[in-house]
Amino acid sequence: MYWEIMPTKTGTAKTGRIGTAMLERLAELDPSSFSPETARAFLQLGFSRAEQRRVDQLSERARQGSLTPDEEQELDESIHVGNLLAIVQSKARLALKRAGLSA
Repeated sequence: MYWEIMPTKTGTAKTGRIGTAMLERLAELDPSSFSPETARAFLQLGFSRAEQRRVDQLSERARQGSLTPDEEQELDESIHVGNLLAIVQSKARLALKRAGLSA
């Protein structure tokens, strides 16, 4: 992945990965702009089994205090992405609710 400087709502910049920057922009979207199809597609997003296993391994190593700096960064990134995905999915559920549809 590539590093970039990404703008935030406050106009300041922060360093982050491109994939995370995209999720941050998605998390800022107004849920009323989601079509039902888009909302349902967002609800299908998630970590693959292999990715979840990796997060679980890193979490266990963190509990043991044996993470390398690179692994710590990888775990932090995974947690951040998971949190952003949860926000996007919450907005997707809200969009479906407002449209009178179920998730």
